[in-house]
This record gives sequence, structure tokens and C-alpha cells, in this order.
Amino acid sequence: MNRLQILKGKIFQAPMAGATNPAFVAKSSNLGFVGNLGCGYMMPSKISEGIEEIKKETSKPFGINLFVTKGVPDYESVVSSDKSILKAIETVYASADVSFSAPSYPSCVPPFDKQLEAVLQNPPPIVSFTFGIISADQVEQLHAKNIIVIGTATNREEAVSWKQAGADAVVLQGREAGGHRGTWIGPEKDSLFKLDELIEATKDVDIPIIPAGGVATIQRAKVLQQNPRVLAVTVGTALLMSHESPLCAAHKKHFVELSQPSQVANTFAFSGKMAKGARNGVFDELENKYYPYPIQHYLTSGLRAEAAKQQKTDYLAMWCGDGVVERSELKSLEELAKEFEVEK
Repeated sequence: MNRLQILKGKIFQAPMAGATNPAFVAKSSNLGFVGNLGCGYMMPSKISEGIEEIKKETSKPFGINLFVTKGVPDYESVVSSDKSILKAIETVYASADVSFSAPSYPSCVPPFDKQLEAVLQNPPPIVSFTFGIISADQVEQLHAKNIIVIGTATNREEAVSWKQAGADAVVLQGREAGGHRGTWIGPEKDSLFKLDELIEATKDVDIPIIPAGGVATIQRAKVLQQNPRVLAVTVGTALLMSHESPLCAAHKKHFVELSQPSQVANTFAFSGKMAKGARNGVFDELENKYYPYPIQHYLTSGLRAEAAKQQKTDYLAMWCGDGVVERSELKSLEELAKEFEVEK
């Protein structure tokens, strides 16, 4: 437990791949949060650069988050199996007035083993994992570099597996959480437990927990921190709604305008993997028109990138948790640090 003392009582800035950058992470850590860089879509060289940049800007604890992937589906066979899906995606591009071009798949997909090598070569204080699990040997390799290893669980079985693999802690992702579901044992629809239900279901699993999902206020964070099993608490959406967040202005403005729980939902439309965010037209247009992850993700990446440049929220993947409706304004990270009572 000694290695974990630096994290006790802390607020984790959720990794949020695609919505974090080194400057944001470093500033979060310098203010007293535990910054985390979402590296799931980053090539190994970019991960190395990101770690180096963060280390130059902070001496405080920070983490790197990786997606555990075991190979990728074959693009040609998957797409040729149902051309109507590709046609639907192309139609969405056309409606956004964005030109469609097929991704350079699979070369655009970062190889997980090489990502892990990059982390081991320039070790950050913390590495967390989602979408799967690493081996006990890999956990030992990370521990040998004095890295804190954190898994993600959306059900009891996943928490038990991370305990058996030797992880130091596990993030419990409740259904209130924004972004992609981390489920890797069983269908995602079978692991949509409320955060409090998940905490109760894992009470006999002897591993420190980091609750995540719907933690939009200091009051909710304090309630969770009263549980002796809780090492730290994860906050995501509230920090995305900071002035320093890398999201485009229209994206953040849209979050502020959300007021009804029905405006937030799960979808497979953007990536082929269940993820929670603010509803827009793409949710409906691609409701049943998606290929498996990560093919769908890369097929829609050009759309999302151009939509961000043009501030078109109708075509953005605006991942957020249920707590977004509890947030009514943008704040600076300094203001959020005070609100969440983090200590430098």
C-alpha cells in the first residue's frame, strides 16, 4: 500500500482519450488533481513525447491511460460484409459538407505492445488500463519500474481479474460515466451498473477502488471518499468544462446548455463501442449503422476532426457523463481545484 499513499484522497482527472493533452494534464497535476493523459489513440512515439512534456511541466503524480487491444478486425472483410453501413457513414459526411476518405487502416491503429514498451522506456508514476486486462507478468514489469498499475472494471468479475493480475487499484466505472464503456468481460449492456451498485457488488474484492461516473460535485466526491475502500475519486466532465480543456469552444458551450438527463445517452454510432455523450443527429443517423470498434472510430474520425474545426456540434462525439446537467458554467482549472478542495 505504501506506493499508493501519494494517491490517497486525491481527485483523478479522468484520462478521456482525444480530449486531453500534456499541457492540460500537467496543469491539472500542478493544481492538486492527478492528471491523466488518454493515450489510447496515440502512436508510441507520441506517448513518449507526451510523457516527456508532462515531466518537464510537473513533478506531481500523473498517469497514462492505455486501451488494451488484442489485434484488430480485418477492414476489408468487415466493410464488405455490409456496404449499407459505409453508405450511411458517407451520407453523414455529405450532410456535414465534409469529404469522406477511407482511413489508412490498420496502420492508423496504434499497436498496444509498442505503446506499453514506450511507457516502460520512460516510466510515468501511474499507468491505467481499460477495454481489457494485461498479464501478471506485464504488471510485474510495470512494478519493476516503480509504476502504479490501475485497471478498470465495470462488473465484479473484471475487478476480481485485476486483483488476481496484481494491480494496485481498480477504477470502478459506473453507468453514469461519460465516454467509452471499459467492459471487457461479457456484453456492455450487461454491465451497466450504477456506481453505488458496483461498489456494493465488489465489496468482497480486496483491492483499493477509484469510483468513476457522475461525480460532478464536491458533495458527491466527499460521500464516496467516506468509504474506506476508496483510494481516490475520478472527475471527468467537470474538468472538460474548464477553460483550459482542449475541446473546441462550441463543444464546451453545448455542455453548458445541457439541462435534461434525456439529452445524454449511450451510442455505438461514432466508434462501434458503447460510449456515453450528448445526443446529436449522428446518434440517430447511425443508430444501427456501425462496424465493430475500432473500424467505426476511424471511419468517423475525419468527420469529428472537421466538425471540431468548424464548431459543428451536430457531428461531434461529445462524450460526457450524467453529471453534465449539474454543471451550468465553464470555469478555470484553478476555480475547479478550489471547488473540489484539492491540495497541491
